[in-house]
Amino acid sequence: MMQKYLLMGVAVFTALFLAGPAQASGDFGCYPEWKLGTDATCSGIAVLTPGNDTRTNMMLLLADRVPYAPDFSYPKTDLYEGQGRNFFRWNTFDQALYPKPAQKLDRSRFGGSRCQSYHSGTQLFEAELRAAKIRQKEQDALIAARSTIFSICADPQRGGYSRYYFSEEQKALAKLEWSDPSTMIRSRKGREFLTYLLGTQAFYTGDFKVAHDRFAELTKSSNDWLSETAIYMIGRTEINRAQISAFGNWGDFAGPDAVDKIAIANAKKVFTAYIKNFPEGRYTASAKGLMRRIFWLAGENENLVGAYEKMLAQTNSLDPGAFAQEVDVKLLYNDKAKRQVSDPLLLAVIALRKMRKPVYEGTQISLAELNGMKDALSDSPAIYEFLQASHAFHVAGDARRVLQLIPDAARQENFSYLQFSRQALRGMALARLNDRNEEGFWRDMIAGAKQPYQRPFVELGLATSLESKGQVDKVFESDSLVQDTTIREILLQYSVGPDILRRTADDQSRSAHERQVALFTLLYKQLASGDYSDFLKDSRSIPADAVINGYLTMLHADENVPLGLFNKGIVEDEFSCPSLTATARSLAKNPKQQRARLCLGEFIRLNGFDYFSLSNRLPKEGALGSADSKFASDELIRQDIYKDIIADRRASKEDISYALYRAVYCYARTGNNSCGGESVDVPQRKAWFRRLKNGYPNSKWAKALKYYW
Repeated sequence: MMQKYLLMGVAVFTALFLAGPAQASGDFGCYPEWKLGTDATCSGIAVLTPGNDTRTNMMLLLADRVPYAPDFSYPKTDLYEGQGRNFFRWNTFDQALYPKPAQKLDRSRFGGSRCQSYHSGTQLFEAELRAAKIRQKEQDALIAARSTIFSICADPQRGGYSRYYFSEEQKALAKLEWSDPSTMIRSRKGREFLTYLLGTQAFYTGDFKVAHDRFAELTKSSNDWLSETAIYMIGRTEINRAQISAFGNWGDFAGPDAVDKIAIANAKKVFTAYIKNFPEGRYTASAKGLMRRIFWLAGENENLVGAYEKMLAQTNSLDPGAFAQEVDVKLLYNDKAKRQVSDPLLLAVIALRKMRKPVYEGTQISLAELNGMKDALSDSPAIYEFLQASHAFHVAGDARRVLQLIPDAARQENFSYLQFSRQALRGMALARLNDRNEEGFWRDMIAGAKQPYQRPFVELGLATSLESKGQVDKVFESDSLVQDTTIREILLQYSVGPDILRRTADDQSRSAHERQVALFTLLYKQLASGDYSDFLKDSRSIPADAVINGYLTMLHADENVPLGLFNKGIVEDEFSCPSLTATARSLAKNPKQQRARLCLGEFIRLNGFDYFSLSNRLPKEGALGSADSKFASDELIRQDIYKDIIADRRASKEDISYALYRAVYCYARTGNNSCGGESVDVPQRKAWFRRLKNGYPNSKWAKALKYYW
């Protein structure tokens, strides 16, 4: 009977193989809102919350069960996302706690298609071929034939990926056509490897009947690797045959009724036999993973949930990240399977997900439904209590109830992630109630917040509390508990005055990046506020090696702070201007000096400051950095300069004509204002255009301007 049910042949197939995209219940990237809690799944935090990606919540709970690497260090993340150490993606958290060895980037891993195991299968095939001591000519012919299979996987029409992602070597392989090496293989051993290769080729092309038959021929092979692999690959073939019509164009699973019942039953028999006969086999772990896939495809929900709960009971062999990813796809979108769950970890993740505010339709979990979990969570009272408090906070909006449910235990030597989440929720409730004890609560928590990402969260709570009370300066005192660089840099950009910025810029105990953010912000806001005399004094502190390259986005998210723009930036192209220092000196003497103002506008335009505006990205109320500005203005606006000069009858003809030209050009090509300030409508732009053309017809600017957009 074993020969009747078999599947594909190549190397170890991932135990978590997915045919469609991972339907992760989380967002795919955005800027986090720097608040203690959020309703959006933009980024994860070290606190169990409905706003987290469900995989993040699973990872947090698993981290309390599965010890993580003792030599933890924060991984380098994409700076442009501005997440600091307060926010993270679930897979970043996985890599941080359970680091995997660095691998050479291979963008042709073929995602969740059956080609996913192509590369590892090729390596294993070649190694076993050499071990079998087959004649070199036959080895060469078989290896060459195997390499042509890459063209099948690389063909977008056959389920692979665009050749754009391949290396030059892989592009060459993608052009190779299959050439049957049968005439070159004469030895018995060689013919068996040829049979395996023919099965592999048929499998990748989707000819599952031929693949099944070829692998079935090898189940009695004297070569241990061929016989074992053939059985394993028959199971894979049957799974792929079973799901031919089970997935839509976007990888959406149509449900068990769309699965080929005979093929999936065959696959189950094959893998059941394989696991029994090869308990320590080459593919046993993968086979167990594929059995879970069979349960999912066949709608055997009790078996599926049982397999997951068994894995949770044996955490010594659990890969937390892989587990979280698989459960997210196969369980959390499966309402029938979720009703079978009894493990406290899974119940907690499911309940938190149901506390999210519906985006379009649906309802949040009711208190009655949550109370119905009490018996299942009787052995985990801390989880049940936390879920009750979470419901009170996130669903019912009852912060006082949180304080009743979660006793104050802020002073601990160390927090598990569940303990930390309980106390963090209490702190969030104190913040919502504007409780006078909130600041002290966060201070008490800091000593025990030792696990990855915990202390930055507590520091955010403390910093936000101080800012809300108008005491943001305390964050920058020498004995401050707020040491997280990103938190401090956000406050530097939005919430502090010139004294703190100046002191931080000179503080050699702080990082170079933080000092540069402070000085950049100070100089920018001085120019925006018309404080030219202080700008001239403070610009002397710009280091000689200050860079001009960098992105003018969020300074705390930019690897390079382009501080050098203030003394080495571009100041002129077609319009003659002196250095920025000379311009500032003129404006310090006479803030209404129109040529100097136009030159300030040129500095803004030529150095990309049109697209950098602190006021355009003001944090929302209650978020870090939302305190009132301590400067007269936080934004350099070119358009206002042009408007003032256009309205000034004492301005020179050259200055007025250039101001008209630039004022209209603010709307070039798209009709959208690129110069800051309030936009003007088309009639006003038309009036400026006509005034330039009629009033200054001989100026180079009138001749250059063709439209008014």
